[in-house]
Amino acid sequence: MVIKNIINFFRNDKLMFLIMCVCVIVSSTIISFSYGLYQNYNVLKKNEEIANSELLSWLNIGINYYGEEHYLTKEKLENVLHNEIFEGMGIGVWFNIEDFYEKTLAMEKLGQDLDKKAKEEKLAKMTPEERKNYQEMLEKRNAELERWIQEQKQREKEKGVSTIPSNQTNPNVDRPIAIESFFVIKNGLFIPPPEVVDQWMTSTDENLHIEGGRPFTDLEYSTGAKVIILPNDRINGEFSLLKNYSTDGHITIQGEDYEIIGYSPSFYGNMIPFTSVKPETEISRRISLDTGGNGIFTNKQYQKIKSVLTAELGDLITMPEPEFPDTENYYFYNTIIIISILISVVSALIIALLYNYILIRRWKSLTIFRLCGCTRMKIIGMYLAECLVISVPIFLLSTVAYDRFLL
Repeated sequence: MVIKNIINFFRNDKLMFLIMCVCVIVSSTIISFSYGLYQNYNVLKKNEEIANSELLSWLNIGINYYGEEHYLTKEKLENVLHNEIFEGMGIGVWFNIEDFYEKTLAMEKLGQDLDKKAKEEKLAKMTPEERKNYQEMLEKRNAELERWIQEQKQREKEKGVSTIPSNQTNPNVDRPIAIESFFVIKNGLFIPPPEVVDQWMTSTDENLHIEGGRPFTDLEYSTGAKVIILPNDRINGEFSLLKNYSTDGHITIQGEDYEIIGYSPSFYGNMIPFTSVKPETEISRRISLDTGGNGIFTNKQYQKIKSVLTAELGDLITMPEPEFPDTENYYFYNTIIIISILISVVSALIIALLYNYILIRRWKSLTIFRLCGCTRMKIIGMYLAECLVISVPIFLLSTVAYDRFLL
Protein backbone atom coordinates (compact mmCIF):
# COMPACT_ATOMS: atom_id res chain seq x y z
CA MET A 1 0.00 0.00 0.00
CA VAL A 2 2.85 2.39 0.88
CA ILE A 3 4.69 1.77 -2.40
CA LYS A 4 1.43 2.14 -4.35
CA ASN A 5 0.77 5.52 -2.69
CA ILE A 6 4.29 6.70 -3.57
CA ILE A 7 3.83 5.65 -7.20
CA ASN A 8 0.49 7.50 -7.34
CA PHE A 9 2.07 10.50 -5.69
CA PHE A 10 4.77 10.58 -8.41
CA ARG A 11 2.26 10.12 -11.24
CA ASN A 12 -0.31 12.65 -10.02
CA ASP A 13 1.93 15.39 -8.62
CA LYS A 14 5.43 15.23 -10.12
CA LEU A 15 6.31 18.82 -9.16
CA MET A 16 5.55 18.30 -5.46
CA PHE A 17 7.38 14.98 -5.47
CA LEU A 18 10.43 16.65 -7.04
CA ILE A 19 10.34 19.59 -4.58
CA MET A 20 10.16 17.18 -1.65
CA CYS A 21 13.15 15.18 -2.96
CA VAL A 22 15.13 18.39 -3.45
CA CYS A 23 14.37 19.46 0.14
CA VAL A 24 15.59 16.10 1.48
CA ILE A 25 18.78 16.33 -0.63
CA VAL A 26 19.48 19.91 0.54
CA SER A 27 18.86 18.96 4.19
CA SER A 28 21.12 15.91 3.91
CA THR A 29 23.94 17.91 2.30
CA ILE A 30 23.71 20.67 4.89
CA ILE A 31 23.67 18.17 7.78
CA SER A 32 26.74 16.40 6.34
CA PHE A 33 28.48 19.73 5.81
CA SER A 34 27.67 20.89 9.36
CA TYR A 35 28.89 17.63 10.87
CA GLY A 36 32.12 17.88 8.85
CA LEU A 37 32.65 21.44 10.06
CA TYR A 38 32.00 20.39 13.65
CA GLN A 39 34.51 17.52 13.42
CA ASN A 40 37.13 19.73 11.78
CA TYR A 41 36.54 22.44 14.39
CA ASN A 42 37.09 19.93 17.22
CA VAL A 43 40.30 18.59 15.65
CA LEU A 44 41.63 22.11 15.06
CA LYS A 45 40.78 23.22 18.57
CA LYS A 46 42.22 20.06 20.15
CA ASN A 47 45.48 20.33 18.18
CA GLU A 48 45.90 23.98 19.09
CA GLU A 49 45.12 23.28 22.74
CA ILE A 50 47.73 20.49 22.78
CA ALA A 51 50.29 22.65 21.02
CA ASN A 52 49.68 25.72 23.17
CA SER A 53 48.51 24.49 26.57
CA GLU A 54 52.12 24.05 27.75
CA LEU A 55 53.79 26.70 25.63
CA LEU A 56 51.31 29.47 26.42
CA SER A 57 50.90 28.82 30.12
CA TRP A 58 53.97 31.01 30.61
CA LEU A 59 56.07 33.54 28.69
CA ASN A 60 59.86 33.69 28.75
CA ILE A 61 61.05 37.24 28.12
CA GLY A 62 64.68 37.69 27.09
CA ILE A 63 66.87 40.26 28.84
CA ASN A 64 69.39 42.29 26.84
CA TYR A 65 72.63 43.68 28.22
CA TYR A 66 74.50 46.55 26.56
CA GLY A 67 77.20 47.26 29.12
CA GLU A 68 77.50 48.72 32.59
CA GLU A 69 75.62 51.86 31.58
CA HIS A 70 72.57 50.16 30.05
CA TYR A 71 71.03 47.05 31.59
CA LEU A 72 67.84 45.99 33.34
CA THR A 73 67.86 46.62 37.07
CA LYS A 74 65.60 45.40 39.83
CA GLU A 75 64.34 48.97 40.34
CA LYS A 76 63.33 49.42 36.67
CA LEU A 77 61.48 46.11 36.60
CA GLU A 78 59.78 46.70 39.96
CA ASN A 79 58.36 50.00 38.71
CA VAL A 80 56.85 48.22 35.69
CA LEU A 81 55.45 45.30 37.69
CA HIS A 82 53.24 47.64 39.72
CA ASN A 83 51.04 47.93 36.61
CA GLU A 84 47.66 46.25 37.29
CA ILE A 85 48.11 43.92 34.27
CA PHE A 86 50.56 41.84 36.36
CA GLU A 87 48.21 41.42 39.33
CA GLY A 88 47.94 37.72 40.24
CA MET A 89 50.61 36.57 37.78
CA GLY A 90 53.46 34.29 38.75
CA ILE A 91 56.83 35.93 38.04
CA GLY A 92 60.34 34.51 38.01
CA VAL A 93 63.54 36.55 37.69
CA TRP A 94 67.23 35.70 37.86
CA PHE A 95 69.76 38.07 39.43
CA ASN A 96 73.41 38.58 38.63
CA ILE A 97 74.69 39.45 42.11
CA GLU A 98 78.42 39.76 41.64
CA ASP A 99 79.76 38.84 45.09
CA PHE A 100 77.40 35.86 45.40
CA TYR A 101 78.19 34.73 41.86
CA GLU A 102 81.91 34.80 42.67
CA LYS A 103 81.24 32.54 45.67
CA THR A 104 79.28 29.99 43.63
CA LEU A 105 81.81 30.18 40.78
CA ALA A 106 84.67 29.55 43.19
CA MET A 107 82.89 26.50 44.61
CA GLU A 108 82.10 25.17 41.13
CA LYS A 109 85.71 25.60 40.04
CA LEU A 110 86.94 23.95 43.22
CA GLY A 111 84.57 21.04 42.63
CA GLN A 112 85.67 20.69 39.00
CA ASP A 113 89.35 20.81 40.01
CA LEU A 114 88.81 18.15 42.67
CA ASP A 115 86.88 15.99 40.20
CA LYS A 116 89.59 16.40 37.56
CA LYS A 117 92.29 15.56 40.08
CA ALA A 118 90.43 12.43 41.22
CA LYS A 119 90.08 11.25 37.60
CA GLU A 120 93.75 11.86 36.91
CA GLU A 121 94.72 9.88 40.01
CA LYS A 122 92.38 7.09 38.96
CA LEU A 123 93.85 6.99 35.45
CA ALA A 124 97.42 7.05 36.83
CA LYS A 125 96.76 3.86 38.78
CA MET A 126 95.39 2.02 35.73
CA THR A 127 97.27 -0.20 33.36
CA PRO A 128 97.38 0.87 29.68
CA GLU A 129 94.68 -1.72 28.92
CA GLU A 130 92.44 -0.51 31.77
CA ARG A 131 92.99 3.09 30.69
CA LYS A 132 91.95 2.24 27.15
CA ASN A 133 88.83 0.42 28.36
CA TYR A 134 87.98 3.34 30.63
CA GLN A 135 88.25 5.86 27.79
CA GLU A 136 86.10 3.64 25.54
CA MET A 137 83.52 3.39 28.31
CA LEU A 138 83.37 7.20 28.63
CA GLU A 139 83.04 7.61 24.85
CA LYS A 140 80.28 5.00 24.75
CA ARG A 141 78.41 6.71 27.61
CA ASN A 142 78.67 10.11 25.90
CA ALA A 143 77.47 8.60 22.61
CA GLU A 144 74.48 6.98 24.37
CA LEU A 145 73.62 10.28 26.04
CA GLU A 146 73.78 12.13 22.72
CA ARG A 147 71.63 9.47 21.04
CA TRP A 148 69.06 9.70 23.83
CA ILE A 149 68.92 13.50 23.46
CA GLN A 150 68.36 13.19 19.69
CA GLU A 151 65.64 10.56 20.21
CA GLN A 152 63.89 12.87 22.67
CA LYS A 153 64.02 15.75 20.20
CA GLN A 154 62.67 13.52 17.41
CA ARG A 155 59.86 12.22 19.63
CA GLU A 156 58.91 15.75 20.63
CA LYS A 157 58.99 16.84 16.98
CA GLU A 158 56.65 13.99 15.97
CA LYS A 159 54.24 14.84 18.78
CA GLY A 160 54.39 18.52 17.93
CA VAL A 161 55.34 19.42 21.50
CA SER A 162 58.75 20.55 22.67
CA THR A 163 60.27 20.89 26.11
CA ILE A 164 61.91 24.03 24.75
CA PRO A 165 58.93 26.34 24.10
CA SER A 166 58.74 28.14 20.78
CA ASN A 167 58.08 31.38 22.66
CA GLN A 168 61.39 31.23 24.51
CA THR A 169 63.80 34.00 23.57
CA ASN A 170 67.50 34.37 24.15
CA PRO A 171 69.13 37.63 25.22
CA ASN A 172 71.89 39.00 23.02
CA VAL A 173 74.51 38.51 25.74
CA ASP A 174 74.68 35.39 27.91
CA ARG A 175 75.06 37.08 31.29
CA PRO A 176 75.74 35.08 34.45
CA ILE A 177 72.97 34.26 36.91
CA ALA A 178 73.62 33.62 40.58
CA ILE A 179 70.28 33.52 42.36
CA GLU A 180 66.57 33.45 41.55
CA SER A 181 63.28 34.89 42.78
CA PHE A 182 59.76 33.53 42.29
CA PHE A 183 56.79 35.57 43.43
CA VAL A 184 53.25 36.71 42.72
CA ILE A 185 51.73 40.16 43.02
CA LYS A 186 48.64 40.33 45.23
CA ASN A 187 47.02 43.70 45.93
CA GLY A 188 50.22 45.41 44.87
CA LEU A 189 52.42 43.37 47.26
CA PHE A 190 55.18 40.96 46.23
CA ILE A 191 54.72 37.63 48.04
CA PRO A 192 56.00 34.05 47.53
CA PRO A 193 53.72 31.91 45.29
CA PRO A 194 51.27 30.12 47.65
CA GLU A 195 51.17 26.97 45.48
CA VAL A 196 55.00 26.72 45.52
CA VAL A 197 55.15 27.20 49.28
CA ASP A 198 52.45 24.53 49.71
CA GLN A 199 54.40 22.20 47.40
CA TRP A 200 57.59 22.70 49.42
CA MET A 201 55.83 21.80 52.65
CA THR A 202 53.47 18.98 51.59
CA SER A 203 54.95 17.25 48.51
CA THR A 204 56.02 13.62 48.96
CA ASP A 205 58.51 14.06 46.11
CA GLU A 206 61.94 14.66 47.64
CA ASN A 207 62.87 16.77 44.60
CA LEU A 208 60.08 19.22 45.46
CA HIS A 209 59.88 19.00 49.25
CA ILE A 210 61.95 21.57 51.16
CA GLU A 211 64.87 19.79 52.80
CA GLY A 212 65.02 21.76 56.00
CA GLY A 213 64.04 25.01 57.65
CA ARG A 214 61.07 26.88 56.23
CA PRO A 215 59.93 28.88 53.19
CA PHE A 216 59.63 32.67 53.02
CA THR A 217 56.66 34.27 54.74
CA ASP A 218 54.45 36.81 52.97
CA LEU A 219 55.58 39.50 55.43
CA GLU A 220 59.29 38.77 54.89
CA TYR A 221 58.87 38.88 51.14
CA SER A 222 56.74 42.02 50.97
CA THR A 223 58.98 43.98 53.37
CA GLY A 224 62.29 42.92 51.81
CA ALA A 225 63.62 40.96 54.79
CA LYS A 226 67.23 39.77 54.46
CA VAL A 227 66.51 36.02 54.28
CA ILE A 228 67.68 33.39 51.82
CA ILE A 229 67.07 29.75 50.88
CA LEU A 230 70.10 27.79 49.64
CA PRO A 231 70.61 24.22 48.41
CA ASN A 232 71.79 21.94 51.21
CA ASP A 233 75.25 21.27 49.75
CA ARG A 234 77.06 20.45 53.01
CA ILE A 235 77.69 16.94 51.69
CA ASN A 236 79.91 18.48 49.00
CA GLY A 237 82.70 18.77 51.55
CA GLU A 238 85.51 21.08 50.49
CA PHE A 239 83.46 22.80 47.79
CA SER A 240 80.33 23.38 49.85
CA LEU A 241 78.98 26.93 49.60
CA LEU A 242 77.46 26.60 53.07
CA LYS A 243 80.66 25.30 54.71
CA ASN A 244 82.93 27.87 53.10
CA TYR A 245 80.85 31.05 53.17
CA SER A 246 78.18 30.76 55.88
CA THR A 247 78.64 31.55 59.55
CA ASP A 248 76.09 30.61 62.21
CA GLY A 249 73.34 30.25 59.61
CA HIS A 250 74.11 33.57 57.90
CA ILE A 251 75.79 34.54 54.63
CA THR A 252 76.96 37.90 53.26
CA ILE A 253 75.35 39.10 50.01
CA GLN A 254 75.87 42.58 48.54
CA GLY A 255 77.69 43.50 51.74
CA GLU A 256 74.67 42.69 53.91
CA ASP A 257 73.95 39.85 56.31
CA TYR A 258 71.31 37.36 55.12
CA GLU A 259 69.80 34.69 57.37
CA ILE A 260 69.66 31.19 55.84
CA ILE A 261 66.11 30.10 56.73
CA GLY A 262 65.89 26.87 54.72
CA TYR A 263 67.38 24.47 52.21
CA SER A 264 65.76 24.27 48.80
CA PRO A 265 64.60 21.08 47.04
CA SER A 266 66.88 19.68 44.34
CA PHE A 267 64.66 21.08 41.56
CA TYR A 268 65.35 24.60 42.85
CA GLY A 269 68.53 26.59 43.39
CA ASN A 270 69.57 29.64 45.39
CA MET A 271 66.47 31.71 46.21
CA ILE A 272 66.10 35.21 47.58
CA PRO A 273 63.15 37.62 48.01
CA PHE A 274 62.88 39.94 45.02
CA THR A 275 62.29 42.85 47.37
CA SER A 276 65.44 42.28 49.45
CA VAL A 277 68.12 43.03 46.84
CA LYS A 278 69.51 46.47 46.05
CA PRO A 279 67.70 48.60 43.42
CA GLU A 280 70.70 48.60 41.04
CA THR A 281 70.98 44.77 41.00
CA GLU A 282 71.16 43.39 37.46
CA ILE A 283 68.36 41.12 36.26
CA SER A 284 69.92 38.63 33.89
CA ARG A 285 68.93 36.41 30.95
CA ARG A 286 65.15 36.21 31.29
CA ILE A 287 61.90 36.99 33.08
CA SER A 288 59.27 34.24 33.29
CA LEU A 289 55.59 35.10 33.51
CA ASP A 290 52.78 32.63 34.09
CA THR A 291 49.06 33.16 34.39
CA GLY A 292 48.95 32.18 38.05
CA GLY A 293 46.99 29.01 37.34
CA ASN A 294 44.44 30.73 35.08
CA GLY A 295 44.91 28.62 31.94
CA ILE A 296 46.97 30.00 29.07
CA PHE A 297 47.78 33.52 27.93
CA THR A 298 45.41 34.93 25.35
CA ASN A 299 46.56 37.05 22.44
CA LYS A 300 44.75 40.07 23.90
CA GLN A 301 46.44 39.60 27.26
CA TYR A 302 49.84 39.11 25.62
CA GLN A 303 49.47 42.32 23.58
CA LYS A 304 48.73 44.29 26.77
CA ILE A 305 51.77 42.81 28.53
CA LYS A 306 53.94 43.51 25.49
CA SER A 307 52.78 47.12 25.19
CA VAL A 308 53.46 47.79 28.90
CA LEU A 309 56.89 46.15 28.98
CA THR A 310 58.16 47.57 25.69
CA ALA A 311 56.89 51.07 26.55
CA GLU A 312 58.74 51.06 29.87
CA LEU A 313 61.80 48.90 29.19
CA GLY A 314 62.34 49.36 25.45
CA ASP A 315 65.40 47.57 24.10
CA LEU A 316 66.31 46.08 27.49
CA ILE A 317 63.97 43.17 26.76
CA THR A 318 63.20 40.85 23.84
CA MET A 319 59.56 39.83 23.72
CA PRO A 320 58.64 36.32 22.50
CA GLU A 321 56.40 35.85 19.48
CA PRO A 322 54.15 32.90 20.40
CA GLU A 323 51.51 31.46 18.10
CA PHE A 324 48.09 31.83 19.68
CA PRO A 325 45.00 29.72 18.92
CA ASP A 326 43.09 31.16 15.97
CA THR A 327 40.01 32.34 17.85
CA GLU A 328 38.71 34.09 14.73
CA ASN A 329 38.54 30.69 13.06
CA TYR A 330 36.52 29.42 16.01
CA TYR A 331 33.97 32.21 15.57
CA PHE A 332 33.79 31.47 11.85
CA TYR A 333 33.18 27.76 12.47
CA ASN A 334 30.56 28.45 15.13
CA THR A 335 28.71 30.89 12.87
CA ILE A 336 28.67 28.52 9.89
CA ILE A 337 27.52 25.60 12.06
CA ILE A 338 24.66 27.67 13.53
CA ILE A 339 23.59 28.84 10.07
CA SER A 340 23.71 25.25 8.78
CA ILE A 341 21.55 24.02 11.66
CA LEU A 342 19.02 26.78 11.01
CA ILE A 343 18.88 25.90 7.30
CA SER A 344 18.40 22.22 8.18
CA VAL A 345 15.54 23.11 10.53
CA VAL A 346 13.94 25.29 7.84
CA SER A 347 14.33 22.45 5.29
CA ALA A 348 12.67 20.03 7.71
CA LEU A 349 9.78 22.46 8.21
CA ILE A 350 9.41 22.85 4.44
CA ILE A 351 9.25 19.04 4.06
CA ALA A 352 6.60 18.87 6.81
CA LEU A 353 4.54 21.62 5.18
CA LEU A 354 4.87 19.99 1.78
CA TYR A 355 3.67 16.67 3.12
CA ASN A 356 0.83 18.37 4.94
CA TYR A 357 -0.16 19.94 1.61
CA ILE A 358 0.03 16.52 -0.03
CA LEU A 359 -2.27 15.03 2.62
CA ILE A 360 -4.77 17.83 2.06
CA ARG A 361 -4.68 17.05 -1.67
CA ARG A 362 -5.47 13.42 -0.74
CA TRP A 363 -8.47 14.25 1.41
CA LYS A 364 -10.83 12.18 -0.72
CA SER A 365 -8.57 9.10 -0.46
CA LEU A 366 -8.32 9.51 3.30
CA THR A 367 -12.12 9.74 3.60
CA ILE A 368 -12.55 6.53 1.62
CA PHE A 369 -10.00 4.76 3.85
CA ARG A 370 -11.92 5.85 6.95
CA LEU A 371 -15.27 4.69 5.48
CA CYS A 372 -13.70 1.31 4.74
CA GLY A 373 -12.81 0.93 8.44
CA CYS A 374 -9.19 2.16 8.48
CA THR A 375 -8.36 3.76 11.85
CA ARG A 376 -6.72 7.16 12.29
CA MET A 377 -3.55 5.57 13.74
CA LYS A 378 -3.20 3.21 10.77
CA ILE A 379 -3.49 6.15 8.36
CA ILE A 380 -0.86 8.13 10.29
CA GLY A 381 1.43 5.07 10.32
CA MET A 382 0.94 4.51 6.61
CA TYR A 383 1.84 8.08 5.65
CA LEU A 384 4.78 8.21 8.07
CA ALA A 385 6.08 5.01 6.44
CA GLU A 386 5.55 6.61 3.05
CA CYS A 387 7.55 9.66 4.14
CA LEU A 388 10.39 7.49 5.47
CA VAL A 389 10.49 5.33 2.33
CA ILE A 390 10.92 8.49 0.25
CA SER A 391 13.30 10.37 2.60
CA VAL A 392 15.68 7.71 3.97
CA PRO A 393 17.01 6.36 0.62
CA ILE A 394 17.40 9.90 -0.75
CA PHE A 395 19.15 10.97 2.48
CA LEU A 396 21.57 8.03 2.31
CA LEU A 397 22.29 8.56 -1.39
CA SER A 398 22.88 12.28 -0.76
CA THR A 399 25.29 11.50 2.08
CA VAL A 400 27.23 9.06 -0.12
CA ALA A 401 27.29 11.60 -2.97
CA TYR A 402 28.53 14.31 -0.59
CA ASP A 403 31.29 12.03 0.72
CA ARG A 404 32.35 10.81 -2.73
CA PHE A 405 32.07 13.98 -4.80
CA LEU A 406 31.48 17.18 -2.83
CA LEU A 407 33.77 16.54 0.15
